[in-house]
Amino acid sequence: MKKIYFLLIALLVGNLTYGQTLIVGQDFDNETSWAYTTDPAAYGTDTDSDVWASVTTLGRSDNGLDLAQNGVKFWGMHDLDNPWVSNPVDDPLAPGLGLTAPYDHTMVFEDVTLTGKTEVNLSFYYNAYSLNAGYLKIELFYNNVSQGEEMVFSDADGTATVGGWVKFTKAIPDGLTTLGLIFHSYNNQDYMAMDNILLEAGGSSPVCDLALGTTTAVCDAVTDGVDTYTATVAYTGGAAETFVVAASSGMVSGDDPTSVAAGTIIISGIVEGTDVTLTITSALCNAEVIVTAPNCVPEEPKPELPIVDHFDYTEGTALTASELWTQDGTGDSVFISAGNLSYSDLQASSGNSVSFSADGAESLLSFTPVTTGKVYFSFIFKVSDITNWTKGGYFVSLGNFQSRLNIQPIGNQFGIGIAKVNSLAEVIWLLSGSDSVKFDVDSEIFVVMNYDVDAGTSEVWINPAGTDLGLETAPASALLLTGADMAEVGKFVIRQDSESETPTIVMDELRVGVTWASVTPRASTNSIDKYNSKVTVYPNPVSNGYFSIQSTSNAEKHVKIFNDLGQQVYYKVIKENQMVDVTSLGAGIYFVMFEEKGNISTEKILITKE
Repeated sequence: MKKIYFLLIALLVGNLTYGQTLIVGQDFDNETSWAYTTDPAAYGTDTDSDVWASVTTLGRSDNGLDLAQNGVKFWGMHDLDNPWVSNPVDDPLAPGLGLTAPYDHTMVFEDVTLTGKTEVNLSFYYNAYSLNAGYLKIELFYNNVSQGEEMVFSDADGTATVGGWVKFTKAIPDGLTTLGLIFHSYNNQDYMAMDNILLEAGGSSPVCDLALGTTTAVCDAVTDGVDTYTATVAYTGGAAETFVVAASSGMVSGDDPTSVAAGTIIISGIVEGTDVTLTITSALCNAEVIVTAPNCVPEEPKPELPIVDHFDYTEGTALTASELWTQDGTGDSVFISAGNLSYSDLQASSGNSVSFSADGAESLLSFTPVTTGKVYFSFIFKVSDITNWTKGGYFVSLGNFQSRLNIQPIGNQFGIGIAKVNSLAEVIWLLSGSDSVKFDVDSEIFVVMNYDVDAGTSEVWINPAGTDLGLETAPASALLLTGADMAEVGKFVIRQDSESETPTIVMDELRVGVTWASVTPRASTNSIDKYNSKVTVYPNPVSNGYFSIQSTSNAEKHVKIFNDLGQQVYYKVIKENQMVDVTSLGAGIYFVMFEEKGNISTEKILITKE
């Protein structure tokens, strides 16, 4: 695509508004005169999943939680029901280590002397997204006497604040000697934030009322060439002053802050790969926001089901270095290990295996989402080392984490269960009578899981009978989870949590499909089947320009495609689960020849064009 360039333009937009005189303030950037302490101590950073700290982003652009309301930093709160604590000795009653939820997090500001002050106002901005069983409260102390806790925002008010950052103001009575302030907060795996906490007294000092809010960045097109994108920035507090609005790239349009009190500024024609900076300046204001450029590169098609991964990769390398897997988070990877696990009557294992332990990055296997019916997963695993493993946790999840396979130490053994949330109290454990079924360290366990999108249920089978493998209909499950609400399932996740929650685990022979038979192939008893690979093309007909090849062998395949005249029109050497790109071929009937390890087979395919 041809590159597009725009001149930088500015909108000139008048009147001053007058506010109050600052007594103390805290914006976590430059104004830090109002000191505070927190309980528990601050934890987490911009990239962590558990956050109670001053940050520059919570990683969510949905409601403007990737940007401060004022300046660069703000106070971020995410997943306060299960925070990570680096040193339990310093905080022996840390959340997640025995306390009953909700664990009230507090931010205590030092008392402020108000002698002689009148028309005192407290103000701050707050933001919430996807709130679930959470709240933000303030507790004021007039002359050291608590006035009770006042709700600012909770899940009863909605799952998110409207429009991102919302300003809260509170008039303080005249005649006080001192004022104290405590913020109380809690949320369950959700997002909240505070910024620009100010205590002001009556006066005539002018202040900037302009506040920048939610930003968006959307590609104008997604091609292999150079594309452009359009950014938007919401604002409030306009129609009060003369502003200069400018962007570092692209063309500025949209609402005019001079005449529109709250609106959206649009920046169009920005070249992909270029972040854009919007600045709004005036006699009182100097606001700036950086909008990150979106990825306007076409995505590679996700693998179609069924998928088989024998982990046939180089020993010692990261699993996410392979084409099928991606990494989420930071830390140690899941690594390829030599050797295999096996299960009686299951098709023989091949390739290598993977191993992981303690904390580290998650490994994600993504595929074309299943939006109706059932999707099945199977794998063999063993727990090989339980040193320092003291509490339970999940190490596998499906879709958006509403089906999780949990394990928990029981003496020198362990139990297995399923849950839809990260809480041991919610786990449905595999029982024999009223006791947990216990598994030995180093025992090789075959697990099958499924998720039914239509019913919102998830089932687990542990070491199913050999006679049940390969059947068209699944046998009765060992565990059933109800009440999940995933609209689709498009990923399988290997999770590493912490040294106390994730023992050393070895995993092998991962399969994903839409039937029980596709993930539970029986070991072959036919001598011909042992030495000749059965090849399947999926989908057939081919409508989207790509198809995958599944076989009982994970060897490289030489793929040749011939048209109905017998002319060769395609040749490539592919690996297991690699997609075959036939977008260059026209609609019609073709013949595909596969050669692997000296064996040759053919399949007829139909290519259609929409």
